Amino acid sequence: MRGIISSNKGTDWREIKAAFRAIGYELNYKILNAADFGVAQKRERLIMVGTRDGFRFDFPRPTHGPDSGAGIPHIGALAAMADIQDPNEPFHSYDGKYGHLLEQVPPGQNYHHFTIEMGYPNPIFAWRSRFSDFLYKADPEEPVRTVVAKLGKYSGPFHWKNRRFTLDEMKRLQSFPDDYFIEGTMAQKLQQIGNSVPPVFAERLARAVLQSVFGIAQGMETIDGEFKFSYDAAKGVRARRTRALRLETATPLFDGPVEVDHSNDYVLRTHFSYESPSKLTFGNSGTPVEFTRDGDTCTVRVGSGTETIRYELTFDRPVGAGLSKIVCVSSLAGERLYMAWDAVEEALKRNTSFQTMFDIYGHFTEPHPIFTLATTVYDQQDPLLLLSKHCSKPANCRQVLHYRDLERISGLPVEDSETFLTYVKYMRALRLDVRVHQTNPRIPEDHFTMNYPFTLSRSRQVAVTWTEKEAVVM
Repeated sequence: MRGIISSNKGTDWREIKAAFRAIGYELNYKILNAADFGVAQKRERLIMVGTRDGFRFDFPRPTHGPDSGAGIPHIGALAAMADIQDPNEPFHSYDGKYGHLLEQVPPGQNYHHFTIEMGYPNPIFAWRSRFSDFLYKADPEEPVRTVVAKLGKYSGPFHWKNRRFTLDEMKRLQSFPDDYFIEGTMAQKLQQIGNSVPPVFAERLARAVLQSVFGIAQGMETIDGEFKFSYDAAKGVRARRTRALRLETATPLFDGPVEVDHSNDYVLRTHFSYESPSKLTFGNSGTPVEFTRDGDTCTVRVGSGTETIRYELTFDRPVGAGLSKIVCVSSLAGERLYMAWDAVEEALKRNTSFQTMFDIYGHFTEPHPIFTLATTVYDQQDPLLLLSKHCSKPANCRQVLHYRDLERISGLPVEDSETFLTYVKYMRALRLDVRVHQTNPRIPEDHFTMNYPFTLSRSRQVAVTWTEKEAVVM
């Protein structure tokens, strides 16, 4: 993956090159796009060739696209599989929670179609709140985006007829011969395709090695180390085009005086009851929860005692039916943080087209929140409430901290590594996305990260432990 060059501020890449140099190899490397070599897929990969004893390696010149010597265009998805398409095939309907949205996505686009930035009247997702393959529909005239190994229910590429690509079509997109047999279940077959190097691309690289390293002529045009690929510049052009479209279609933040609309006001009282932190039922027993919509603000009260914590989510612009702010006031202890955030999420569902906090915040690897969060803690003795306030600042999320920092932030008495990991398991059981070396090996031992300012949605829980699931006394 091309990201390895910049991973860990370039430290990882420098270590890789030094390790090869230590055993006598000099790395020749370039980021190549499989589409430039006759594959109907935009698949950028870092290609490394190690040579020693003064041998030099020259990378092959693209055979397709603007960087090819002959100017042969890229192969589009339809061109790669035209002979196995049914010209009379109807458009399909895709099932599931978001399946009905797929038919609305224009070819070549994804879930961004349903954002306010792209002019969608009742936005369902925030910009960059999902991975780019979410609801991604292939453009038949262009190479598809990268085919991945594991497909979620709504992970593209989807066929322009609003369905999954067949196995034969996926083989074409990855440039496998039609008669190439792949063993396993359908999921295993797709995983093998997604994990593979496209054969046509691999062949070009192998022939370049034969010609450059072994001196066996292949009649192949090569490029030198200073060659600049046009796709990097094209990315900038696409980004500028997207930004221009967003500015053109987005609703302005302010367009003169805003009159508060009270036509959507309501008061709703219910109770939250949990069998476990992930199993919520609404009813007449449990913890009282009250939702009050007053103009552009929805206030949620969780519990009936003295306030312990207060969250205020202020949106960058009104969402849904003029909602500008969600205020959640909880009287519960920190071990019930998930209940406050379930109430916030319920308010989001009732007042907007958004379904989860992820829809308005984004994935932790590239957060793009459409709100600011202010947190006030009234019970300064509750460690989990203090930890929640710390995480409410986006700059504090994803920080790699030592376990001693957990004690500094929350007041939890962290005596040693064992105590620290016990706390981590407990917090993960409460749907806090705490990650440590045992869950993510790239995190140093005895360190942790908190990835979100909110608890995970009930449908997106992480495993409580990394060895065995343990019951947590609530």
